[in-house]
Amino acid sequence: EYLNLQSNNLSGSIPTSIGELVNLTNLSLGGNNLSGSIPSEIGNLTNLGTLFLDNNQLSGEFPAEFLNVVGPYTHIHLQNNNLSGQIPEAFCDNCGLEPVNGGIYCSVKLGGNSFCPPYPDCFENNDNDSYLGTQDTSNCP
Repeated sequence: EYLNLQSNNLSGSIPTSIGELVNLTNLSLGGNNLSGSIPSEIGNLTNLGTLFLDNNQLSGEFPAEFLNVVGPYTHIHLQNNNLSGQIPEAFCDNCGLEPVNGGIYCSVKLGGNSFCPPYPDCFENNDNDSYLGTQDTSNCP
């Protein structure tokens, strides 16, 4: 249920077999040297509450399959990678960024990447810097 390999100098890509660990509730791979794209099989991990892939060298677009794992009280930290493209508007359907009972409904950190505008509407009604941080938009259309 819990796999924490943060800050272990791991390198290479995230194997597609990660999608077979369907009982995972917490996947923490931040602070390594992982590269390549985030495998679409991560969408099989529908029990995830925490996904930390921050501070790696991951590249590619925001995986549409993330929409399978994002839900109330999910924590997704993808900051400080080389991710690009657009964040799908449907992200807002799964991850409301509104406080609930004094807490955060969905914790999202995407800064330090190259995501292109327009950003999903749910970011517009909130403190964008908390979620989007700084994006390198120099390669955006």
